[in-house]
Amino acid sequence: MAPLRSLGNIASIFDDFYGRTGRDAATPAPHPFTYTTTIPNAPGILTDDSPLSFNGNTTTGVTHTITFNNPVAIQFKAFGGGGGVGDSAAPDNGVGGSGGFTYATLNLTGGVTYKLFAGGHGTSGSGGNNNPIRYGGGGGAGSGIIIDTAGAQSGGGTLLAIAGGGGGGSGRQGGAGGGTTGGQGGSPWGTGGGFGGTQSAVGAGGPGGADGSSGSGTNGGDGGDNNPPFSPVFPGGTSGISGQYNGGRGNEDGGDQGGGAGGGGYYGGGGGAASSDASGGGGGSGYYNPLYSSSGSLYNGGTTEWTSDPQRSGMSGSATAGRIVINAPG
Repeated sequence: MAPLRSLGNIASIFDDFYGRTGRDAATPAPHPFTYTTTIPNAPGILTDDSPLSFNGNTTTGVTHTITFNNPVAIQFKAFGGGGGVGDSAAPDNGVGGSGGFTYATLNLTGGVTYKLFAGGHGTSGSGGNNNPIRYGGGGGAGSGIIIDTAGAQSGGGTLLAIAGGGGGGSGRQGGAGGGTTGGQGGSPWGTGGGFGGTQSAVGAGGPGGADGSSGSGTNGGDGGDNNPPFSPVFPGGTSGISGQYNGGRGNEDGGDQGGGAGGGGYYGGGGGAASSDASGGGGGSGYYNPLYSSSGSLYNGGTTEWTSDPQRSGMSGSATAGRIVINAPG
């Protein structure tokens, strides 16, 4: 009987045929939703059971970065910062407008770093020396996501999605942020509220004895001041992105009530006017970029969708900071 011929390294023949090693064949493929992020205590893998979220820090915006290892589609939610409170003795309590709510499915590129920002709320008016107290709250900042390209921290970077901030209250409430158009601020005489930002233009300042300032790009406008010098004293919330998406400044007037400020957003809202009473600021508008999103919705603060979303977790109301939430696609 002839001796058996050696087959050599059978494992090597197997590996060469299948183009893999035995160890590779036994190792599961990496999870497609792995990421690196600066969000504290993040698990590193996005699943249905482990969404990511963080809030603004009172009036100050908070930023974090995230980079996915592979191309992914995520469910993104942003809630804008609320406007500051104005005259709490007003018929509607002079509350700040709620921040808006943007929901979008975003298609992100693997290896690209994205910057997330949760906006701060506007400063509430306080310390008025008049009788009655006359002051306007600052506008809320927007919350959203941009591509973290060079210069993003100083205002650069492509915007993927944003929820607008609410307008500051004064003698009447501030307008809600978000939606395709931010809400108009309330007015004691019906026409002095700051106008909301839209999909193509900033909100105009409310007309009155002293007009509010129009929004400035993505930033909210300042509230009106009927007695020069113009001296807004209640800062708006910041977004964490320098020079962008910030709330305007509310005003305290020495003789007539100062107007509430506009909220930041895709386009900023206008400030409320001042007269013998004063008006609330307009909300900043919401937006999602169709080049990066296959679907999305824009809601004003205070709507049913905003109120009922459990992941809002109590944020984005009057004088309350904004919030960011990232979910797996489900």
